[in-house]
Amino acid sequence: MGAAGAGQVGRQVHQPDQPPAARTRSPHRAATLTEQDYRDLSAACTSPMHDLVLALAGVHAASPHQIRHLLLEDIDVGNRRLLIGTVERHLDGYTMRALDAWLRHRRERWPYAMNRHLLISNYTARTSGPISSYTLTHLFGPPLPAVDRVRRDRQLEEALSHGPDPLHLAIMFGISGTTAAFYADSARQLLEQATTPPS
Repeated sequence: MGAAGAGQVGRQVHQPDQPPAARTRSPHRAATLTEQDYRDLSAACTSPMHDLVLALAGVHAASPHQIRHLLLEDIDVGNRRLLIGTVERHLDGYTMRALDAWLRHRRERWPYAMNRHLLISNYTARTSGPISSYTLTHLFGPPLPAVDRVRRDRQLEEALSHGPDPLHLAIMFGISGTTAAFYADSARQLLEQATTPPS
């Protein structure tokens, strides 16, 4: 972890060591992404950037804004740590493989880039800014789910599998209490619907 990131670490959490499509999906999938959605997303990963973005959103629930603004200093490969916002997360095997492939691609394609952002493009490799929001939001084009929907699905999946506990969600993903309560309430409603016998 670089000096810039070390002082911001607030909490350390752990997450599944599997790609989103490989995780056993909760049986309560109403209003959420399906296994087929994740298979389609995985099939659409045609570049190292695709793979890394899917890992960051689908495993770590990183938002498009957080993904765009991740810095090289936020990554500690040796200690398998990744800083997203104020949350220090464990680098699982799936994300590590995607990250390693992206970093090798980054070094080979832009060997002299001075930009410290993790994700760069042909344009931003010559600047110091992040990739555009348009680039990220259109990385997986329609009809595939957008990156932010993958993030939201990951948070709801956590609430469904771990239990609708807003405190756990807030610590796990570094989200506000209001947002955590929203996902916990959504999960609670889905769980109740699944256990309520038809009238």
